[in-house]
Amino acid sequence: MPRRSAVTLALLVAASMALLAVLTAFGPRTGPGRPGPALATLVIDFGGQRPAHPMGGASALWHLNGSVEASPGPAVWTIYLRLENESVYGALVRASRAANFTIDSLWYPAFGSHRVTGIAGVRDGQDGRYWQFWVNGAYASAGADLVPVHDGDLVTWGFRAPLQ
Repeated sequence: MPRRSAVTLALLVAASMALLAVLTAFGPRTGPGRPGPALATLVIDFGGQRPAHPMGGASALWHLNGSVEASPGPAVWTIYLRLENESVYGALVRASRAANFTIDSLWYPAFGSHRVTGIAGVRDGQDGRYWQFWVNGAYASAGADLVPVHDGDLVTWGFRAPLQ
């Protein structure tokens, strides 16, 4: 009898593992390829530079309802976004449409991603600084097109010296 129980248990474990493999392979995905709907916050820190935009050097806040608030201070823009399956780059493009600013970028086919070289007229190379991004405080480990934005994420673009 004990041998029969061991065989039954082994078959049950094997069947469970097979079911788990099938569900993992064919089940819904929320990983990098398909992040799903998201409410996210995008912050653009111009590092003391003055953007070419009607807001100029002001600090500005764009709400989901389309309203905008501006206050004196360094140009740091906060834009709340409703996204659907967007990458960090896609979120920046959507923000540029919502807040009416320009983006300059270069496409790198070998990496399958854009490199952002300018936001609202502030371009790479000024004072040895470049556009970089962080998601939830973590420095980017891949190109902006390859990093998905999930619900609640804080995406920060900063004009800074490399790896600062």
